Amino acid sequence: MSTLNEVLERVNRVRADAFDDTTKAGWLIQLEKQLYEEMIMRHEQPIDSSIPDEIVSKYPEDGDKPLLVGAPYDYLYDRYLMAQLDFYNREIENYNNSALAFNEALDSWQKRYHQQHLPLGKGGLKNVW
Repeated sequence: MSTLNEVLERVNRVRADAFDDTTKAGWLIQLEKQLYEEMIMRHEQPIDSSIPDEIVSKYPEDGDKPLLVGAPYDYLYDRYLMAQLDFYNREIENYNNSALAFNEALDSWQKRYHQQHLPLGKGGLKNVW
């Protein structure tokens, strides 16, 4: 599983920008919380779950903790960070491409996660027939 520091290092290597790592880490932490609330918490967790006990919530303290999404889907963090950089740099054409790449990566991970984890029940009728 990738860590916050690894994602920052990969993106900094391929995309030069004026934003500091603290700002970029904040964007990734926001994404991490969103993934946790919108996907992880809405599905049952298997006993041998690979989900970390705590999600990344501070930088630089949690910089070496594993992020929620593991390989081979962890590239979605890189794509998200690149989209954020393009958005805040007002590079609209690049942003559209980066956002599309991120959404495709997110969709791939979400589909796989849905296949491996049952959604939590809503308390509806069961075994009616």
